[in-house]
Amino acid sequence: NKNIIKQELLRAILSLSRSMKSNVVAEGIETREELDMLLSLGVSFGQGFLIARPSPEFVVPQKP
Repeated sequence: NKNIIKQELLRAILSLSRSMKSNVVAEGIETREELDMLLSLGVSFGQGFLIARPSPEFVVPQKP
């Protein structure tokens, strides 16, 4: 099953990130099922249409 392979890959990435004391950001979260699975595996950060829609480009103000 394709999802099982993705979950095993994610487990490996999470294990590596913990050993490196770094964080993983999941991108492209579109469904509650995806979010629930990511949370159950220990992913703490994410983005995607389920969480928030894209916003207009952020323009950094220039110093005068």
